[in-house]
Amino acid sequence: MELAEVKRAMNRKVLYWPAGSESGTPYILTGCILRRRKDGSFFYQAEILDIASRNSVIICSLDDVQKIPITDERRDKECWNF
Repeated sequence: MELAEVKRAMNRKVLYWPAGSESGTPYILTGCILRRRKDGSFFYQAEILDIASRNSVIICSLDDVQKIPITDERRDKECWNF
């Protein structure tokens, strides 16, 4: 997910799709964290909430999170759920 998309996706369903997995799992995006490495460079992490239990939070790379596309049947085009 791009940083510009985070605001729109906040508190909405996203797919957690870590590298090497065959499919994504739906979660709720609850936060975005800016961190600094020891070498001084910055990186972003996502905080996602498990939909099923609502008690499990995962902190992962923002690159492992994707927005969920939905189809707008009235217009026959792909749109996003935000």
